Amino acid sequence: MVAVENCLLASIAPQTFKTIMHDHPDIANEVLQRLARIIRICDDRILDLSTLRAVQRVYVELLRLAQPSPLNPGSFLIRPMPTHKDVASWAGTTRETVARVMSHLAEAGVVERKDRALYIRDKARIEHLAETLDPDHESEHTR
Repeated sequence: MVAVENCLLASIAPQTFKTIMHDHPDIANEVLQRLARIIRICDDRILDLSTLRAVQRVYVELLRLAQPSPLNPGSFLIRPMPTHKDVASWAGTTRETVARVMSHLAEAGVVERKDRALYIRDKARIEHLAETLDPDHESEHTR
């Protein structure tokens, strides 16, 4: 594994970990909350993989990555924009599918790529596409 930002890690023996959890309920609570978040995220991803089409999963992944723009209130962006290969891996699809989705969204003016960022011009449109995509009219939904 590779960290995406600087972090501090520790390796402790199982018995030491158990002692810390027992002696420090505040730390135990933080650990349990973090584990619960991980489980919820995994459950959501499993549900997405089993119920959504590949294109929808790409939309969902873009929405997960989107952060409010610090410069334009109400706007969203993904910075740095991961590679199509990475998005495909997270969405459980192919790089080609991601490229096709990104192309459709850009042509429709829903997103715009500048430098290493993806600016989301119409987040509501992507949310709608993620929920209601008609498999027979995939490209029409981005127009």
